[in-house]
Amino acid sequence: MGLKLTFLGGFEATLDGEPLTGFISSKAQALLCYLAVDGRIHSRHALATMFWSDMADKEAMTNLRQVLSNLRKLVGDHVTITRQTAVFNRNTAYWLDVAAFAASVELPLATLEEAAALYKGDFLAGFHVRNAPDFEAWARLQQEWLREHALDIFDRLTEQQIAQGAYRQALASLARQLALEPWREEAHRQRMWLLAKTGQRNAALRQYDVCRRILQQELAIEPAQETTLLYNRIRAARKRPFSPHPHPAASFIGRDQEMNAIGRLLRGTAYRLISIVGLGGMGKTRLALEAIRRWPHLFLDGSFFVRLAAVESEEGVITAVARAIGLHFYGRSPHRQQLITHLHDKEMLLVLDNAEQLVAGDGAAIIPLLIDLLAHAPQLKLLITSRQRLNLRQEWVLPLDGLAADDNADVLFVERARQHGAVHVDDAPSVSRICHLLGGSPLGIELVAGLTAQQSCAAIARQLTEDLDAAAALWRDVMPRHRSLRVVFEQSWRLLPPALRTILARLSLFQGGFSTEAARRVGGAAVSDLQMLADRSLLAAENGRFDLHPVIQQFAEGKLAAMGETEAIWAAYGGYYADFLQQRELTAATPLMLAEIEGEWSNIATAWGWMMAGKRVTVVCQSIIPLFTFLEARARYQEGASMMGKVVNQFAALTDASDARLAYGYALMFQGAFIGSMGRFSDALANHERSFLIFQSLPNERAMAWSLNYHALNLQDLGRYDEAEAYCQRGLALYQQLNDENGIASAIKTLGHIDYNGGRWEQAREHYEQTAVLYKKLGNQRESTTALLNLGNIAYIQGAYAEAKSLYRERLAFTEKTGDLSGVARSTHNLGITALALKEYDEAKRFLKRSIQIGSSISAWQIVAASYEILGDVALAQNEREAAQAAYRQGVAFARKGQSEVLFAEVSKKLANLG
Repeated sequence: MGLKLTFLGGFEATLDGEPLTGFISSKAQALLCYLAVDGRIHSRHALATMFWSDMADKEAMTNLRQVLSNLRKLVGDHVTITRQTAVFNRNTAYWLDVAAFAASVELPLATLEEAAALYKGDFLAGFHVRNAPDFEAWARLQQEWLREHALDIFDRLTEQQIAQGAYRQALASLARQLALEPWREEAHRQRMWLLAKTGQRNAALRQYDVCRRILQQELAIEPAQETTLLYNRIRAARKRPFSPHPHPAASFIGRDQEMNAIGRLLRGTAYRLISIVGLGGMGKTRLALEAIRRWPHLFLDGSFFVRLAAVESEEGVITAVARAIGLHFYGRSPHRQQLITHLHDKEMLLVLDNAEQLVAGDGAAIIPLLIDLLAHAPQLKLLITSRQRLNLRQEWVLPLDGLAADDNADVLFVERARQHGAVHVDDAPSVSRICHLLGGSPLGIELVAGLTAQQSCAAIARQLTEDLDAAAALWRDVMPRHRSLRVVFEQSWRLLPPALRTILARLSLFQGGFSTEAARRVGGAAVSDLQMLADRSLLAAENGRFDLHPVIQQFAEGKLAAMGETEAIWAAYGGYYADFLQQRELTAATPLMLAEIEGEWSNIATAWGWMMAGKRVTVVCQSIIPLFTFLEARARYQEGASMMGKVVNQFAALTDASDARLAYGYALMFQGAFIGSMGRFSDALANHERSFLIFQSLPNERAMAWSLNYHALNLQDLGRYDEAEAYCQRGLALYQQLNDENGIASAIKTLGHIDYNGGRWEQAREHYEQTAVLYKKLGNQRESTTALLNLGNIAYIQGAYAEAKSLYRERLAFTEKTGDLSGVARSTHNLGITALALKEYDEAKRFLKRSIQIGSSISAWQIVAASYEILGDVALAQNEREAAQAAYRQGVAFARKGQSEVLFAEVSKKLANLG
């Protein structure tokens, strides 16, 4: 076994497995350590000087001779001693932990854990030699070098463990780093991050306090900005509720191997694009939802479920993702860029469900967007469910086949059968036969389990066997497992009463779920009918709404076509959503109205497509105004311009009829409003001029008044204030004739904008005050508080800071109440400016920092840049030059990020003036 020397963590020596004792002094132990670690030949004189420098040469040499004699006796040939020299003999059987540990510098990552295990503590920890300062100095150098090496090992090991998703082991490695260097801020930061990702968010926040205290005590500094930003993110994440996603009513059974694989991929940093790929009905969606449920804390900025089954374009994907993550588009920049910018620093999981129609073909709609998201959002992870893979280099594919018998297919069948009140589920061979015939498809198993309340498992197995053979002859272009699902559906279909068959077929038009009222109007379904379909696993019920699995929906669509009433049901579907929109026109853009339309957006967009395809004038006229109101309030300008552009294109040749001309005129006007909001003022003016001519030819004074108002806003954008006022006054006169109070308020608000931008402050104040009163009378709090914001701006310009502060606070209270984050960011920014003017510096900083925090969360970079600029002004007012420079630098960076040339130039000038 030989000599074993362990010096990391103390002094320990064994020979042939037995502890080595009998050292005449600590200097004998120290000399053995020195010779073994150093490895060179040393003269006796040099050794005597190192260990007995306080003695005369003769006395020192005598002591050395005694120690060498002691070592020869204890370790024999392991130390070679001559009359002049001494050296450790490396040709003998020995093991030295320091040498093994030093060799780990070149170790590959796979063996880092073995290297880390060698470091049991500092070199010769707790071992001291008196009156040997040269040895002590040498030992300290060894200790420092080995400690640095250990820190490097632990750091590399931590990175490896994080990359592999081994968070518990990574936390242990970080603890060892911090034991060696408590002031190692990066380790504190990594530990905060890992604690948060493992659900220990309070512990993560406490770790920040520990880090801050140690940095103050040891280095007299504050944590770096990166550490504080992470602390703020974790604190915000702790307060934020779990990300909303569907909650399956039934328990999750089986798929242990797949869940382990997904967990490894989600935790590992190298796996950023994961595709769950399989046939319909294999449980791809259910598996993705279970992953979100099992690891709710894994992503600091949340995990979000995005339904894509009804989406067919990139813009549709962008809208669906924005809706899922709560991103409201703003301003004129493209929605695609706004989404990418918003996600660029987010540690987030997006589950993109049912993406196959966006993946197929050379012009796959989703691929370029995914590539850009992965390139520009380095902490974003994408989990895709699809019937086909993406074929991207970054993609990690998890194929999903049917459940095997040993993966609880039989257990799933029995549990679902018992949920349906079945009593014939003790026939294990028949249950296994059924699951085998279904190819282990979870959807097929759930459907068939619903039949057990009426039939025995043996009878069901016989029928499936017979029908499967027949189906094979009928559908030769369909894969066997999918054939089984068709057979399952046919069996479920035959067992339905005729009335329920009709209802289910009609419900196949709905996209993204539907309400009981929608089911009644379109499908003729009572609540009891819906419940019976849900009991048979043909519908999913959640929070008062119902939905169909995409595979069931596909089958049911085929049955609807076979019934020959597709056209009539489409008319009922389109008519229902036209009525749905028209009813919400009366409520204006209230938060409730916006939320209701958002909840039905997949169905509304589908119904709009049906209206366009058939050039259905009546329902378009019903729907177009509330549709515009919704899209404008949500700042979905590109989507709105596209939807209105389809009306313009489809109805251009139908303008002989007055209704068609009205729809055409509205579409031109609304398209102009959207493209004007995107900064294309000249193009918008061309639209407004065309719509104005159309409305002149129609006996529709309301549309004419609206056109005049938008024409005025467009001219104002172009700086043609006199013309704008003339058009607006004409529109106001028409609204007054019509006694349209909403229209009157809107026109007066436009006059206020014209006066404000034209520098006529008092006239603008009068108009905004009138607007506030009118909208308050109408119960439109959103617009009345917007008027208060405008009044606050005028008060600020005129130096009435206290008045401005009061108005801004009222606007802030409303935006907080309604969850309007953009409004909160702007209001707090305005309050920060006002506090600066009032020399209330601490309050100014508080408001501006809040504006920055909220603006960053919604990617409102211009607000963020402007708030940093004012934060710099506050610092300068307090003679805090360095703080001002830091704030201005941030302002410059975010102005560049927000592509604001004006802000960039303004803040850059301030920064330059500070030198």
